[in-house]
Amino acid sequence: MIEANPIELHPAWRQALAGFHEQGFEAGDLVGFDWLYEAFKITRPGPATRYEDAKKAELAFVAAMEPFRGALLREHQIALDNVRGQGYRIVPPPEQTEWAETAGLREAKRALGKMGHRLSFVDMRQLNAAERRANADALTRYAMLAGLTKRIEKVRREPEAVLAADEAARAIGGPNDA
Repeated sequence: MIEANPIELHPAWRQALAGFHEQGFEAGDLVGFDWLYEAFKITRPGPATRYEDAKKAELAFVAAMEPFRGALLREHQIALDNVRGQGYRIVPPPEQTEWAETAGLREAKRALGKMGHRLSFVDMRQLNAAERRANADALTRYAMLAGLTKRIEKVRREPEAVLAADEAARAIGGPNDA
């Protein structure tokens, strides 16, 4: 239960932040959706909730959750990882680096996929030579970024194999020669 403070903070996520610390959550704990909805002062949609009301509540939840998560991370170095259907798990500090890198690469790959899709489906018939060249250059930059993310993932999975391949390429004066 969230205790009422004599001074109410606004927006509600700021009050939830104070309540989070008062609650005594620790690394590895699950912060359930019930607690979060109550802390944000949002009625949690149930099976009998009208569709429109449920959507409004979900949007209000997201609007509160994003700054709440951001403030926890920036101001208190507490990362929250979504546990589908249950709430958010407090990522223990020893796991935060791996979690942050994995999540960041996943988000980067998703964004790069959108970028590549958008660049690939430009109507070239309506572009002049300079615009076609600009599109080709952008596709090249996209390919470089996509290749870089793949290499980063490979280095994370097989660091020794990548280092050995780099050493072999350097020995024969290959493309990875510094």
